[in-house]
Amino acid sequence: KFGILPMHCGAFTYRKTTNLMFGLSGTGKTTLSSDPEYKLISDDEVAWTNMGIRMIETGCYAKSEGLTPETHETIFNAVREAKRRDTLVEENPEAANARLSYPISCVENAYHKRANFNHAQNIFFLTMDAEGVFPAISRISGNAVRRFFETGYTSAMPGTEDGLTEIKRTLSPCYGSPFMPRAVSDYSDLLISNIEKHNSNVFLVNTGMNPETGERFALDFTRNTVKQAILTEHPLRDTSEQVLETLEQIIEGMNNIKTGSYNW
Repeated sequence: KFGILPMHCGAFTYRKTTNLMFGLSGTGKTTLSSDPEYKLISDDEVAWTNMGIRMIETGCYAKSEGLTPETHETIFNAVREAKRRDTLVEENPEAANARLSYPISCVENAYHKRANFNHAQNIFFLTMDAEGVFPAISRISGNAVRRFFETGYTSAMPGTEDGLTEIKRTLSPCYGSPFMPRAVSDYSDLLISNIEKHNSNVFLVNTGMNPETGERFALDFTRNTVKQAILTEHPLRDTSEQVLETLEQIIEGMNNIKTGSYNW
């Protein structure tokens, strides 16, 4: 009604650009958007209005597993500060998928007051591709953007959900279907409209397996890949047709997913 798009994504500024990062649990959304060189707007809930990008919530939500000052400097320091302030909330502390919640004011390199930021210049869709069929990064547009957003394809990893013990292909429309009560097309239509209106670049980033080595892409490699996409003066070649064909083959093979149950 008001043309405001609520999004389940991270948002940050970097070198005078505003950027969005979509991804399900386990894809690296919180980790990547909390890079020490970025300034965090929000790590989970963001609105795109006719005034620009704006945070919705003033808290952060991160996994506790594997936190070190070397690999997750921003999150590690924020958690330590939240403990000092006695504002840290720990969910299921003994579980593999334990979560930590803390105020964004505990994040040193973050905006602590609500404000309107520039419209998104770059948008990143994260997929934890467990089978290594997608490149490290692909520039996409048009129908590919719509299809990836409307399906939210990724691989759910053990520990990211209660009771999940093996890798599982999964779809979550809008990269956060539990939080999006309206028809998926309501959100995708508005996203596509904003992208076209503001000439935003869209990238698919594989945070899963490297097709060449069969091993997961290193965190530093993915961080550098994202930064290069933001800063390059020579945009990547658009490979929408190839990655969309791969996505459709994956979805076709997901016999246990009843796509008709989603309101596309």
